[in-house]
Amino acid sequence: MIKAKKLFRGPFLELIIIALLLANAFLLARIHFDKNRQKNKFIDFNILEGIKISSPEGEETFLSSILKTGENYILFFKLTDCPACIYKGLNEIKQLEFSGKQALAITIHDWIDEWKAWVKNSEIGKIYLLKRSEVEDIINFPYTPVLIKMKNGTVKSYKYIT
Repeated sequence: MIKAKKLFRGPFLELIIIALLLANAFLLARIHFDKNRQKNKFIDFNILEGIKISSPEGEETFLSSILKTGENYILFFKLTDCPACIYKGLNEIKQLEFSGKQALAITIHDWIDEWKAWVKNSEIGKIYLLKRSEVEDIINFPYTPVLIKMKNGTVKSYKYIT
């Protein structure tokens, strides 16, 4: 029994503590890098920037021409989402625009006439349309509406609007 106490007081205990600290540091670094990778797996901006989006006036524009370098906020939503969630997200976009940030809303919907009728009742000026059939493999968020904060083409954070 005495030998066991001496063994755990000496260099063996220090070695165990150092090994545990290194394992903990490795685990924390792995979690940190997985979080950054997970943010970008939901959306592929390299492909998305080359896709055309429609404005309420019927003009088609490349998303890359609308997004500025620096910080951008994009609200993705579907017309089938809960109306209260959509309007809450649109109000957040309005507040971001009011504070001088680059913000826009993108509706994921297939029927342009239905979308145009919906947009007429909206108070937000920057609402665009992406056809669902065009973005099935590009946008993979499990829930919408989702507000994305991106900087220089990478997703920095995202928030589901509930």
